[in-house]
Amino acid sequence: MMRRRFSNYLFLALSLVLAVCVSFGLHLPLLFSLVLFYGVPALFFSYRNPHLISRAVEFSLISTVFFFLIDYIAVRDGAWFVSTIFPFRFLSILPIEDFVWLFLGVYCMVMFYELFDDKGYHKKRSLVKYLLFIVALFVLLFLILFFYFPTSLHIPFAYYWIGVVFGVLPIVVILWKYRPLRTKFFRTAIYIFVVHIAFEYTALKLGYWSFPGKNYIGWLNVGGVQVPVEEFLIWITLGSMTILSYYEFYDDDRR
Repeated sequence: MMRRRFSNYLFLALSLVLAVCVSFGLHLPLLFSLVLFYGVPALFFSYRNPHLISRAVEFSLISTVFFFLIDYIAVRDGAWFVSTIFPFRFLSILPIEDFVWLFLGVYCMVMFYELFDDKGYHKKRSLVKYLLFIVALFVLLFLILFFYFPTSLHIPFAYYWIGVVFGVLPIVVILWKYRPLRTKFFRTAIYIFVVHIAFEYTALKLGYWSFPGKNYIGWLNVGGVQVPVEEFLIWITLGSMTILSYYEFYDDDRR
């Protein structure tokens, strides 16, 4: 068991190093770099946990739809701007790469968690149908606002407020109510933190995205690149625990 765990960690470490080196060496576009940073681990996790693929895909798709709404609001406020190799953007501002990134990112978080910490033992599906219903309501509300009240979707300091309401608060509630999850969440967060830091540095150096807005609570210097405080705390540090909070509550057994 320990030997297999070590081989799993070794593969993930080597694949991450390879992703950084190849991205810089070939100056890859964002889409191809995403495949290296998240697609390769996603295939590895799928190989190790084939019985959980459909479950993880379903949750990742639902999450991608929800975070698409958040993505739009954040980009409207200038929180970030992502490059694309395609000649069009959804709703004029969102690149296809964002959808790929969101899906693969969530999928990797869930599958890593299941492989190393949750062990994939589930007696039944939990509340995922309610999550789907809630996301559908958010989509409906978004469409109403987009077509009839578009200015309402421009929220100053959107990154901060979205991060607190949909990120920090769910983490606090879940980990306070279901304390045994703390250690499990933390282990997954360490791996995702390393991946996010490596990808963030690569992305900013290669110009995959930028932070053109002014509504940030502050800036940090990470390895010689400037990153908003919100990016470092809400996405890089706490992003995986946010995803796992929704996953455990709506699609798992909260144990």
